[in-house]
Amino acid sequence: MLLSREDSIALLKKITEENFEGIFKHSKAVETLAIHIASQIECDIDLVVAGSLLHDIGRSKYPPKSNNAILHGVEGAKILKNNGIDQRIISITERHIGAGITVKDIEKQKIPIPKKDYLPTTIEEKIVAYADNCVKYDEILDVDYPISRFYKSLGIDHANRVIILHNELVKHGYKININNNIVKKKNLLTGEHNG
Repeated sequence: MLLSREDSIALLKKITEENFEGIFKHSKAVETLAIHIASQIECDIDLVVAGSLLHDIGRSKYPPKSNNAILHGVEGAKILKNNGIDQRIISITERHIGAGITVKDIEKQKIPIPKKDYLPTTIEEKIVAYADNCVKYDEILDVDYPISRFYKSLGIDHANRVIILHNELVKHGYKININNNIVKKKNLLTGEHNG
């Protein structure tokens, strides 16, 4: 089932319990950017909202900076499946890590998840993955942030995935170019432009 915003928040709160506040702050920032993008692109905005709010539900078992934190996407997909949630939200959750994980990444980095590609394929998956990458904790940053972070930590291939994801969203109608230093959180919420 596709959950409403209120039901998505209620499920997130139920599953994440004492970790809810931190996960929710981050997810709400991802939702803010994702809605900003989705409003410019033909897509299922309700799916984008639910996916944004639930993409990190697996952090209940694998919080940031924990051993195997990268597993939170696959764990979140299991949690959602066990709760009878719409497969499209499950796919957003499973595929939102970075700009996607390939079988080659799994083998090279020895990631303990089933060997398959976890690349965002639908426009809604791409919007949530992109928005998540541009949010650090609860702060919305320029796309240069994930490009630089992935380049330094994982290499050029991962940085290029973010650029490709960005360019695909632009092709679909997203109006912010890669070098425009996109709006900070305050600006998205107020509508003010950076000077």
